[in-house]
Amino acid sequence: VLMLTAQYRYIAIKLSLLFQNSKNRNESRKGHHSMTDRWAKKELRALCRHQNTVLQ
Repeated sequence: VLMLTAQYRYIAIKLSLLFQNSKNRNESRKGHHSMTDRWAKKELRALCRHQNTVLQ
C-alpha cells in the first residue's frame, strides 16, 4: 500500500510539473505547439514506462 501511495504521489508531481512546464513553453513559444506537443508526449511516455517498470 505504501509503495502504491508513493507511486501516486510521484505521478501527481511529475504530471503537475509536466503541465506547468508545458504551459510555460506555450507562453514563451506561441505558434510552436507541435514542438510542445511532442515534448509533452515524450515526457508522458517516459512516465508511463517508469510506472509500468515499477509495477512489474
